Amino acid sequence: MGVVNILKTLAQSSGPSVTGILAGRNHFWVAFVVAGSLKAAYDLMLLAFFGGRVRPREDGSGEDSNDAASDSASDIAEDTEQGVIVSSEPVDSSTGRRHH
Repeated sequence: MGVVNILKTLAQSSGPSVTGILAGRNHFWVAFVVAGSLKAAYDLMLLAFFGGRVRPREDGSGEDSNDAASDSASDIAEDTEQGVIVSSEPVDSSTGRRHH
């Protein structure tokens, strides 16, 4: 993701200058149209590149998402550190437990 971050930084640094020029010529709305279009194109390119690439869990356990042991806060914290999504079920942010 290093290349993506470099390109984002370059694009963000040139934005205020372009917006200032457009605002000075009474075309401030163009900045919003261009920004929205670039954001949509960026999101679609990320989807095309990374879409469908899901890594299996490294621990190899095929645990069921309804298993009470998988709901513990320590399991959720460990999975968050590893960047693994265990379930798409909503999680209560105050308790760290999934809603069933």
